[in-house]
Amino acid sequence: MDKYLRAAHKYLNVKKPELAEKILDQAVVRFPRTFELYYLRAKVRHRYLKKETLALQDFSLVLRSRPDQFPKAFWYRGDIYVGYGQYQQAIKDYTACLKRMPTYGKVYFKRAHALFKLGYYREASADLKRCVRYNPVYQDAVTAFRKENHLWL
Repeated sequence: MDKYLRAAHKYLNVKKPELAEKILDQAVVRFPRTFELYYLRAKVRHRYLKKETLALQDFSLVLRSRPDQFPKAFWYRGDIYVGYGQYQQAIKDYTACLKRMPTYGKVYFKRAHALFKLGYYREASADLKRCVRYNPVYQDAVTAFRKENHLWL
C-alpha cells in the first residue's frame, strides 16, 4: 500500500494528477479497506481534477468509516456542497470539521460564506471574527468579504 501512496505523491509533485488518480484506482482495488487511499484519491479528484461527484463519493465513504481520522474530509466535502449550492449541507460538514479542529480559521471563513448565502448574517459575522482570532492572516479577506456583502454586525 505504501508503494501506491508514494507513487501517487510522486505524480502529484510533478503535476500529473491523472496518473496519481490511476495509481490510486489500482490501489483501492487491491486494498479496499485502506481508507487513506480513498481519502487521497478524493483529494486528487477534488483539488486537481475537479471530478466533484467522484470526490464526493470517496469523501463520503471515508467519513462513514473513519470521520475522526480524516477531519479535513468534512472541510473538502463542504467545499463540494458549496459548489453545488447545497449550503445547509456544507454548514453541517464545516461544523463537523470544526468540532474536530476548532482552531482552524479557514474553515470558519468558509462556513461564514455558507451561512451568509442562507441569510444567517449574525452567525456569519461571528464566524468571521473566529476566523481572524484563530488565523490573523485572514484579516484582509474578512474585511473584503464584510465590505463586499455589507456585513458589519
